[in-house]
Amino acid sequence: MDVLASVGGVGGMVGRYLEKKLHALIEKGGDLTHCRKVLEAMCRSSGEKQAQSLNDIAAYSGVPLETLPMLLDALVGHRLVRRLGAEQYEIQHDRLALTIQEGMNESDRDAKLAAEMLASRAASFPRTHTVIAQADLLFMYRHLSDRQLRPTENVVVLATILDRSDEIESVLGWRWLVKVDLLPLLRELAREDRNVRRAAVAEIGKYQHAEDLPLLRELAHDANWNVRLAAVAEIGKYQQAEDLPLLRELARDANRAVRRAAMAALTKLQSREELEQWLNSEAMTLSFEALSVLDNFLYCPQQFMEADENEDEE
Repeated sequence: MDVLASVGGVGGMVGRYLEKKLHALIEKGGDLTHCRKVLEAMCRSSGEKQAQSLNDIAAYSGVPLETLPMLLDALVGHRLVRRLGAEQYEIQHDRLALTIQEGMNESDRDAKLAAEMLASRAASFPRTHTVIAQADLLFMYRHLSDRQLRPTENVVVLATILDRSDEIESVLGWRWLVKVDLLPLLRELAREDRNVRRAAVAEIGKYQHAEDLPLLRELAHDANWNVRLAAVAEIGKYQQAEDLPLLRELARDANRAVRRAAMAALTKLQSREELEQWLNSEAMTLSFEALSVLDNFLYCPQQFMEADENEDEE
């Protein structure tokens, strides 16, 4: 017992064993100098071992994928790592993983924790539809801003940006995704929670791609008035004559803001005379309020655009 204590207990013995093995490998030079970083890739921030694929290890360690198997074979030969499958590896023992984790600097441990948090949120998002909390997103960005995100991680980060109006979240989040092709992600998120759906629709409209019109037309019938409003506003920008029936239908919407947006879109597609003719033909079926709002838009456009901020919406 005294002998074990004199070397720092089990942790001390494992630490000495690890350093001896790493020193022998690193002395050989080349990619082997990255042995410690490769081992770190297979540790959790909490100190447990974690099975990782070749791609995951390469992304974390910076070792080229072509030479990584040779390095891992060397670690297997020194009984530091074991192979689980053709392209998956893990550290031999949790105690060894804890020793590696304890040797990491605080910044690297935080970065590993941030990566684990983001991977967990990305994996659960398709089922829970839960976006990232503000404090967590800021922590992740602080430690992962120079890392290229995985496709599933891009989705949950974008959903978080769309769901929240906090300025700092939006600025940092958009900067994180600056090199990402967002349109496919936005189309995917147009099916998400209503806040995300509404914001995704507004962003999709900025691209003005005709292929998105069917999606916008579908969302113009969304159960949530905010989503309908965003969809109608974007449909109006395309100025397609085939959308006249849809816009006329939405001019009767139960929500006043949606009606206003539909009427505004109609004025871009039809002349005043055509609108007046339509008004006369529809006078018996359009609500009195809808008629008066459209009439105000035709003859008092400035007054029409001044929305009542205190109005209760559905």
